[in-house]
Amino acid sequence: MFPTHKDCTNFRNGFCALHGIPVNPDGAACPRFTNKSATPLMTIRSTRQPLLPREKEEMEIDLSDLKRRLDADESRIKEIKEMLRR
Repeated sequence: MFPTHKDCTNFRNGFCALHGIPVNPDGAACPRFTNKSATPLMTIRSTRQPLLPREKEEMEIDLSDLKRRLDADESRIKEIKEMLRR
């Protein structure tokens, strides 16, 4: 059995969300088909500590830590730019 549009994560209210066109829910799915049941749930978890303090007694921001984090982020951006140039 072939996948149908109604089984795709991009199918919404009779339309293909990728192409913005009406599709037959029972019609054969396109090559960009993504199965609804196979789509993993994504959650975003931060491993960093928040920049802004949560408690009044934590109001002092450690500037050296912010500088270290900024330097690390800038280094990573340089790596990404170099990868994109290749």
